[in-house]
Amino acid sequence: MDNIIRIADVLARTGLSRVSVWRLVRLNQFPPPIELSTNAIGWLESDVVAWRESRPRRTYRAKAPKEIQPDQPHEKAQRPERKTKRMPSAPRPRRRSRRSASHAGLDARRSSATS
Repeated sequence: MDNIIRIADVLARTGLSRVSVWRLVRLNQFPPPIELSTNAIGWLESDVVAWRESRPRRTYRAKAPKEIQPDQPHEKAQRPERKTKRMPSAPRPRRRSRRSASHAGLDARRSSATS
């Protein structure tokens, strides 16, 4: 019999976030859950393990270093020149007053009421 694991265990075993698991389920790239009751779901442990083992391994191979000739100086990498000039930035918009128009009208009514 296969064990059923809940979402917390799925997240711990896969290293994915909750959102990522559901996104992959929706894209049919992760095994769908099994409904355990009205408000509970789980995944078959064998499905999660099979998915994890089917993932490709990323390899990071070191590149062979370029040989530098002793009579040639080492060339420093330079940025390519810009083909176009930078455009000046647009002026920033002015900040509005913190009081809205409705407050301005309210202030006028208050000052006339106290007079």
